[in-house]
This record gives sequence, structure tokens and C-alpha cells, in this order.
Amino acid sequence: MEPLAVVPLGCFAVGYFVVGGAGLGVGMLLPLLGRTGAERAALRRDTAPLSRLATRWLAATCCALLGCFPGLVGDLAEQPSALAPLVTGLALRALAGRGVALRGLSRRAVSRRGPGNGALVAGSWLTAAGWGWLLAFVVGGPDAGWGGPPALLSAVCVALLLLTHGVGVAAWRATGMPFQRARTLVGPRGAGPSLALTSATVAALPLLAGSQLPLMERAAAPWALAAALPVLLLALLALAAAQARPARRRQPRD
Repeated sequence: MEPLAVVPLGCFAVGYFVVGGAGLGVGMLLPLLGRTGAERAALRRDTAPLSRLATRWLAATCCALLGCFPGLVGDLAEQPSALAPLVTGLALRALAGRGVALRGLSRRAVSRRGPGNGALVAGSWLTAAGWGWLLAFVVGGPDAGWGGPPALLSAVCVALLLLTHGVGVAAWRATGMPFQRARTLVGPRGAGPSLALTSATVAALPLLAGSQLPLMERAAAPWALAAALPVLLLALLALAAAQARPARRRQPRD
């Protein structure tokens, strides 16, 4: 039963890193791709479907961890320093999203500088680096000096990877001048090759981390796994279906 529980957890984590990593990359690039308040708001609006999906993937990942591997959650909770950058970054992004939800991404609001842009950019950088910081803890453990140079290097590398991933997504989803700037960054071959490469690399991150975690030893009781697995599999099918819808939509480009 334990190996079966790993499958939806891995799928949820990969889905979040591919979709959520795209949102993080776009958020990190917001000041570069959007030079005016209107351009930044338009870029956020163009990538909003991916941001909503990322929230669902992350929530499903957390539910799978809590339902199937509660012991692992307890282990991570005992290391608050490993989670602090990530949690802070996610909180800043949530605050930025709340500000946009209150103001709305309407055409009238597009012309104004969004009050949540600063929180979004800072939260995106901190979340991206936080995932790299946490990855160093997962792979090396606290005894390997995860709080020193290896963790800093991991944080920088993951942040740069997600930044590159965001460039490809912006060249695929954005419109107007943000699209033109992103297209220049990805090169003449367009977003396809860049996005395929970064998606595959980003998807490998949670698989690498999962291979280093004691999942079998921290799994829930067999009866709890049996109850959680059907729900998780249904959620996975629903998320996969929702993922296909925004992927098919193509925005007109100015």
C-alpha cells in the first residue's frame, strides 16, 4: 500500500513544480517584463489561470503528505529553519494575490500600479529560493551543513532554474510588450524548446527530493492509506483535466 501512496504524492509534487514554478518565475520577472503598471497587470492577468492551478496542486500535495505520510510532516515541522524562507515567501505571494483579488484584474485596474506587485516579486524570489533551501535539507540533512554554503548554492540554482522556466511561460502566455520581451529572452526558436527543457528539469526536483525521503518508514497505517488513496486519485484526475483547459487557450498577441 505504501508504494501506491507515493504515486499520487509524486504526481502532485511534479504538477506543482511545473505549474507553480512557472508562476514563481513570472513573478520574479515581473519588473523586467512589465515596465508599466498596465503591462504588469496584463501579465498577471494572462498567467492567472496557471496561478490558480498551482494553488490546487500545492494544496493536493499537502493533503497527500498529511494523509499518507504524517510522520514525514512531523519530521519537517521539527526543522523550522528549513521551512522559514519557503513559508515566508508563500505568505507574501498569498498577500499579493489577496490584494489583487480585492482590487480585481479588470480593464480599469490594469492602468494602475498594483499594490501587491512588490509583495509578489519578493514572495516569488523568496519562495523559489526557499524550495532550493528545503531541497538542500532533504538531500543532505541538517548534519550535512544544510544551513551553510551548500544550501545557499541550492537556493540560488533553484531560483535561477525557476526564473528561466518563467521566461518560457511568459513567452507562451503573455501578450503585448511582455510577450515581446520574453520572446527576445527565449530566442528565435520560441517558447516551445525552452519550456520543454525547463519543465523536465523542474519536474525532476521533487523526484530527487522524494528519492531521499524515508517515505516507507513515515507512511500512515494501511487502513488510513486505503481510505486516502481513492480520494487522492480522484483529485489527481480532476487536476489533470483542469490542467488541460488553460493549456489549450491561446491569447491574441499585439
